Amino acid sequence: ETTIKREDGGVFSEYMHGQIKEGDLVEVMAPSGAFTFTGKESDSVVLIGGGVGITPLMAAVRYLSDIAWPGSIYLVYGAQTTEHFIFRDELEYLQRKMDNLHVAATMARAAGTSWMGAEGQITGDFLMRSVPDLAKRRVHLCGPPRMMEALRKLLGELGVPSEQIKTEAFGPALGAV
Repeated sequence: ETTIKREDGGVFSEYMHGQIKEGDLVEVMAPSGAFTFTGKESDSVVLIGGGVGITPLMAAVRYLSDIAWPGSIYLVYGAQTTEHFIFRDELEYLQRKMDNLHVAATMARAAGTSWMGAEGQITGDFLMRSVPDLAKRRVHLCGPPRMMEALRKLLGELGVPSEQIKTEAFGPALGAV
């Protein structure tokens, strides 16, 4: 499964959204990163995502659900609007199924929608309200580069040791020509 956000001027995303259609054959490679959580690394995990950065976090949530992992799972998610809240229905289902899954989401813009949750960016206050004993937990972070930079700094300020923060980079590389 892939999640590809259409980016204006994005060569790959424009191709995937504009040219590829159901039934087309595409060649892909298997995932090759080290952004994994098997449940053996810690007795709890905090998964923080922004936008399509929720995709690898959902893989972890699904896996932990499949193995009936007993540890606490905190998923903190930020999206631009409720229309951009990826996997919302599946997360609502998984929350009903898994007593140990705690989801906290915030929408940057929610005016004029039926959203009754938090609004704005993921802040330190939002993190502290959403995740008890945050500084003691392992954190996996994935989202747009600027969001990850800001949250990595914020997590440090909140007492999370840098070795407990795992990140997954995607999108254009910072400083790319």
